[in-house]
Amino acid sequence: MNTEEFNKHDDKGKLILRKMDIQQRLTEILARVRTGGRLPNHEYANICSEQVRLKGELAGIESKIARINIELHRGAIGNQSNQNRAEIKVERDLNKTAQIIQKLNEVREIYQAFSEDNTRISSMRLMASEFVGHLNRVIRTTINDISKH
Repeated sequence: MNTEEFNKHDDKGKLILRKMDIQQRLTEILARVRTGGRLPNHEYANICSEQVRLKGELAGIESKIARINIELHRGAIGNQSNQNRAEIKVERDLNKTAQIIQKLNEVREIYQAFSEDNTRISSMRLMASEFVGHLNRVIRTTINDISKH
């Protein structure tokens, strides 16, 4: 393993630790809302804003982890002297997948901003928030699929 690969693995490890911290914080927020009884509106709004921010950060971290996985995979392919057609196809597929994940993140950010816009009708904000959740699951599933290969 060369220095660049080692640094990528180190960066990935740090991202995974941050991801775990965020997931823990989201769990704490969920427990607070479920067991806190009736919360004042401003406190509930603050909790929701924090949750939205953390979910956005989590999606960004997962996207970075996916990019690192792709780069590590590319490095592994690049180190082999005889790339066959199947490996080249995998490389192209990884590039396309990375582009798709990037576009999904862009769409997610648009709807994330919409769901946080207090000038919108609450039902539309809720719908946008649910859509962001669906996008996060699609992105997470795609990233997990890439990681497995």
